[in-house]
Amino acid sequence: MRAPFRDAEMTVSGEGLVAGEWKISGLPAFDPTDGRFAGYRGVALRGTAPVEAPDTSPEMLADPDSLRELVHEIKTPLTAIIGFAEIIEGQYLGPADYRYRKRASDIVAQARLLLSAIDDLDFAAKVHSLAAGSGERRVDLARLLDRAGDMVRREAAVPHGVEVDVSKTIGPVLAAVEPEIAERLLVRFGSAVVGRAEAGERVRISLEQSSEQCRLSISRPAALRSLPDAQLFDAPDGAEEGLLAGFSLRLVRGLARIAGGDLVTSRAGLTLTFPRA
Repeated sequence: MRAPFRDAEMTVSGEGLVAGEWKISGLPAFDPTDGRFAGYRGVALRGTAPVEAPDTSPEMLADPDSLRELVHEIKTPLTAIIGFAEIIEGQYLGPADYRYRKRASDIVAQARLLLSAIDDLDFAAKVHSLAAGSGERRVDLARLLDRAGDMVRREAAVPHGVEVDVSKTIGPVLAAVEPEIAERLLVRFGSAVVGRAEAGERVRISLEQSSEQCRLSISRPAALRSLPDAQLFDAPDGAEEGLLAGFSLRLVRGLARIAGGDLVTSRAGLTLTFPRA
């Protein structure tokens, strides 16, 4: 069928270096001159037990220069993957079956989302490095929300048709976080949640502070109200739209933890928390 496949199980017999259990994934390849099927390109991985990912923390940025170098090394092949998938999607080298073009479109969307996550890491490393020299780690979230709220409101209105209510606060709400990271977080957070709302829905954004924390909350749109955390931050197998949405929220949570905050959930909404300055 010349269809893509993922995580197919394969056993190599014998006692050689490659003997044992493998998982293989592949994408069909086509001759650029005439579009004929030329075989598969893919990867094979040893079957290993899943390793629990460590919690993201500010210690990730202990060496910002090394992290930024790693980011550059990752972005180069990722950009190449996006370019190759766009060639298939746009049929620039010849005709391609609809299924392959649809899959290429999915790859472009997911790769761009991953690229935005890598850009956020690069951005956080740069800001952390600058803040270490200047000591700047303080921002008024109330003033920041005025700007970020307008951006999210415009994004929600066109083309989604979603109404966004931003509750105004009296006086400053000072958080112990780099201003640049906080602004990016507010926009990313608002876009991730509002992007799941249906046309005509109303989403509420509020800001409050306690003796120890500053909290920015967004009400759950209907699509997220009944989801437990396991489904909110992940997606069932094959759910492409849910995969992108879950990744967006994981991205926000990871960046918040890098900044010294967190993303917590409740039945009514989702909340970004930061230590109070």
